Amino acid sequence: MNNSILLPPERELDALHAPDGHLSKDEQASAVEDFYQNLALLQHVQKQTKPSGLASAAQCIGCGNDIPAGRKLALPGVQLCVECQTAYEWCEKVHG
Repeated sequence: MNNSILLPPERELDALHAPDGHLSKDEQASAVEDFYQNLALLQHVQKQTKPSGLASAAQCIGCGNDIPAGRKLALPGVQLCVECQTAYEWCEKVHG
């Protein structure tokens, strides 16, 4: 697993495209493996940060982007931006 910032699946794969727009089979396999390792890390972090009363993060723990003030107000304790939360929920739905 690389130690880069976690990216939502669509951005993770976009970042790995070769200049000609195609990934080799090895690059595809590596991208999928990295994605699932990042997902497992994200799931672990989210389980550790579930306690009530947790302060909202200023930046998303998935991608590092700022979390908008409105989102933090609506969801106290929020740790993920909308993009990363959507990716996380999709993976949870698909992979349990």
